[in-house]
Amino acid sequence: MDALVTGRLIRTDGGCLALESGAPEPSIVLFPFGTALAPDGRSADVPWYGTVREGDPVDGGGGYVGPGALADDTARAALRDECGSERVVAWQQ
Repeated sequence: MDALVTGRLIRTDGGCLALESGAPEPSIVLFPFGTALAPDGRSADVPWYGTVREGDPVDGGGGYVGPGALADDTARAALRDECGSERVVAWQQ
């Protein structure tokens, strides 16, 4: 799952933080352990990176997880229904 993670942090209509990177749909961000989300849901304090806000560019290591990797149909449906996307990006240092 090693990949370069780049894009712009957005907030989906469902209120999820996602990465817009030119793909057909945004990727919901799986933040590293220790990340604190702001109460308003528009920013996150990432331990080794600092605070990222809606609209900020994001880059680093990690990997993308396509819908096929989510074997659980319930998990896929929940992501689609709540966040508007089945794509996930794990953002790591």
